[in-house]
Amino acid sequence: MGKVEGERSLTVHPKIEKRLTPAEAEMVLRRAAELSARRRSSTSAYSISPEVLIQVAATVGIVEHDVRRALFELFHEETVEPYTLARKLYGPARLRAVREVERPAETTRVQLEDLLRQEQGLKLRRKTEASSLWDAGNFVDAIRRVLDFSEHRSLLKTRSIELRVEDVGYGRSAANLTADVANQRGEYLSLGGILGATLALPLAIAGVYDGLYFLGVIPALVAPGFGFRLAYEKTCADVRRAMESILDTAEEGPPNQDEPPEQPRKRHPGQLQHLEPIPKFTLGSEEE
Repeated sequence: MGKVEGERSLTVHPKIEKRLTPAEAEMVLRRAAELSARRRSSTSAYSISPEVLIQVAATVGIVEHDVRRALFELFHEETVEPYTLARKLYGPARLRAVREVERPAETTRVQLEDLLRQEQGLKLRRKTEASSLWDAGNFVDAIRRVLDFSEHRSLLKTRSIELRVEDVGYGRSAANLTADVANQRGEYLSLGGILGATLALPLAIAGVYDGLYFLGVIPALVAPGFGFRLAYEKTCADVRRAMESILDTAEEGPPNQDEPPEQPRKRHPGQLQHLEPIPKFTLGSEEE
């Protein structure tokens, strides 16, 4: 027997061979990659360059632009952050929003910087050719963000905002906004710990005289932390919403400034404009 029974059953009969659509080719390649990854050990793993991947994708009808966009999202979607206790309890502190804009990189960068400065009230701290760093500003601005309950400038609550715009070809650009909210996470974590200890301490003291009070120590410690975690998740949602809104505005493009100014209404010859009536003055009497 030259072949095992399992391999013989996988042979495609010539009568049922047909050409695959791009969607079917994607499904077959994804499944084949999963099976290959299971069989291959970690020692025999190899790497592939993006250019070779582009050539392989072209053979199944995937255009180069879509592959480069997928590569950009792969390397920029996840942020690098150490796995600390604060992250385990409250979640990540670096939030990222990526969007592809159908305009050159320089035009997109200028508009995004204007939006961060004017709409969100951020201050430019550092700028290079590749990126720029923004924050809430000095101490007065930090107090202003604490007292801001309108939620119109949610990015003022962040420690910093990093803006990066890259050219992806074909007159397009990829905008990348990264928000660091570690300050908010630290504040909520500290408040949860302080409030939990404040509530648990009287129960622990009362437990010395009655052991039933010890049953409430752990809930008193955990409940405030859970509540502040929900508050932190809301803050992260507001920051994400603000970044997505900025990218939406950038994707729509700047307002059209080439519109001609409003022309005055034409008047027929001899027609006067609407004038206010002249007030009448009366002369007082001689006795007055």
